[in-house]
Amino acid sequence: GPETAAILLEPVQGDGGIVVADGDYMRGLRRLADRHGLLLILDEVQTGFGRTGRLFAHEHAGIAPDILAFGKGVGAGYPLAGILTTQKVADCMNRGSHGGTLAGAPLGMAVADAVLDALLEDGFLERVAERGERLGRRLEELVRDYPGTFAAVRGIGLLRGLQCRRDPWQMAAELRAAGLLVAPAMDDVIRIVPPLVVDEAEIDEAADILRKVAGGAASA
Repeated sequence: GPETAAILLEPVQGDGGIVVADGDYMRGLRRLADRHGLLLILDEVQTGFGRTGRLFAHEHAGIAPDILAFGKGVGAGYPLAGILTTQKVADCMNRGSHGGTLAGAPLGMAVADAVLDALLEDGFLERVAERGERLGRRLEELVRDYPGTFAAVRGIGLLRGLQCRRDPWQMAAELRAAGLLVAPAMDDVIRIVPPLVVDEAEIDEAADILRKVAGGAASA
């Protein structure tokens, strides 16, 4: 309606169950926002800084937001977050109208600078994308081999989810006991979100643990 100011979404819903907004949908939202003079705001706290194999997930759709929120990955464990805006949006903010107590803190900025140096090294993001494809393939094998336990694979890059036919909290507990940390999302998904430096052997080890737990459930 006429009171609408913006469209806000995650390119991949994280806590919502690892639901990917496909490229056509994202491009359609960009056109819709432009047509009606709306801001397109993307929450890339979970998807940004290499998690999907690109620096930001919206790059897969070939679009750019008006405002982008980021966090988590930018600090590589150090608590850090921020926003990026277009110049047009920035021009609407008077000096001092948008800030924070710890905004621009030197230690945080040094951490972010070091993280970006690592992410932008030649081949780093390409390796993340390759590892993500390998993880996706291994998870698809589990869905094929254990249809009574797993229903589908979701996600992109190293942000993946397995839709479960069992209680995901119970699955997470069993996997933790077997040596694999995962996090439930929504009512039927477990998230598999390894570090960006994960190697092929570690991906295979994680898949083997998932297979072991799924096999135990299937024979119970």
